[in-house]
Amino acid sequence: MSYEFRIAVGLLLLGLLARQGMAQEPRCYREEVRRLMTWLPDETESLLVIRGVERKTLIDSGVDRETRADIIRLLSHIRNGRFVEQLPGAGVVLWAIAAGRFQEPIQDRVWANYAGADVVVYERDVGGVTAELLGKMASDADAVLDVRGRRVLYFKETWSKTQWNYYVATPTPNTFVVATDEQYLREMIARIDKPQAKSFIHNDRIESELSLHDNTYVWALRRYKKPLDSFLPKGSVGFFFRIAEPKVATITFLTEGETAASSVRDFWEVYPPISIAPTVTQVRRGEFNVQHSLQDGELRGAFWLLLMIRLIS
Repeated sequence: MSYEFRIAVGLLLLGLLARQGMAQEPRCYREEVRRLMTWLPDETESLLVIRGVERKTLIDSGVDRETRADIIRLLSHIRNGRFVEQLPGAGVVLWAIAAGRFQEPIQDRVWANYAGADVVVYERDVGGVTAELLGKMASDADAVLDVRGRRVLYFKETWSKTQWNYYVATPTPNTFVVATDEQYLREMIARIDKPQAKSFIHNDRIESELSLHDNTYVWALRRYKKPLDSFLPKGSVGFFFRIAEPKVATITFLTEGETAASSVRDFWEVYPPISIAPTVTQVRRGEFNVQHSLQDGELRGAFWLLLMIRLIS
């Protein structure tokens, strides 16, 4: 099973588990989402947010070891994943976030150009557990840095002949962060220390979606800075994805100018060996509603793999 497919399946499993119970009241949910979005640097282009399982750790929820490694994706890259097992049982996870931006040029659309972070947000202070983990990791780190007053562990790893940099930190007592870029981490910590009035999204349409759908338990966002690639529909601005029940995935695809619905449909199709065609409706000029059926297990896996590809390309 490919690494990308395991990511997709792992995220889907956590999403389905999350549906079992949501502890936060709607008002608190909205406020928490807005607060988390203000943490992310303005140039963030790709975002995936998974709402946590009510009053359960990842281990208590029955999520297996391989899937936990996919959920805490960047941590599993460090030292062959030897530290992954110590984090899932730290406490109740409210949010799992993967966010980042892409360095130019995006060569062959590979992860090597990704500058971002995985953020795990816990229900309460888990400083004791994370401090113990950081203590164990420090002896194996390539360097220990100070980033805006936080102790940050730096690791170098080589994947597919490409050097990756990883920065591990706990910006607040209830968060654990693994970043691939020091500047991205620095900007995030600065925004945590000095709360921002507005989030990085800067799109009223998407902001309103977040406020209206309190039952959303998995959602994603992709913004295109320079939609020059021929594989993108003409005038692409980005897309917003959410799933509030397991049978239908809904994508809002945004464009500028005149864009053919057929090109948007082609962009979100899944080709053989598993073929599914989305239903595409033009809501208004520059906005398309794309829906995928997720009733069949193979179709769910195919769709999630496509979504992961679209988020990083």
